[in-house]
Amino acid sequence: MLSTTAALQGLSRDRFVAAVEVSSRDRKTHGGALPPTVSLRELVTGGHLRKADIRGLEGKDVTVSLGLGGDTPSDAWIVVQESDGSEIGLLADGSIAALPGR
Repeated sequence: MLSTTAALQGLSRDRFVAAVEVSSRDRKTHGGALPPTVSLRELVTGGHLRKADIRGLEGKDVTVSLGLGGDTPSDAWIVVQESDGSEIGLLADGSIAALPGR
């Protein structure tokens, strides 16, 4: 959990916002439906993020909200599912928190 927290703290919010915007635009351009989230893996394989942008999150189950953080400060923008099933989220207000089970 500490390594995930450190990885989330080290992310460039600007890079992620740009990646989400481009990914969303690409999906719309190609007639695809816009899901509420996209996997981190998709953002990397789609060329929207580089491996250097996600240092510390490699190999983890990570989803990114296409809503860019939601409507309220406590909405999870990036969610990492840990190997034990717990979830850690980077919230819209920039804080990091353990998330209640879903």
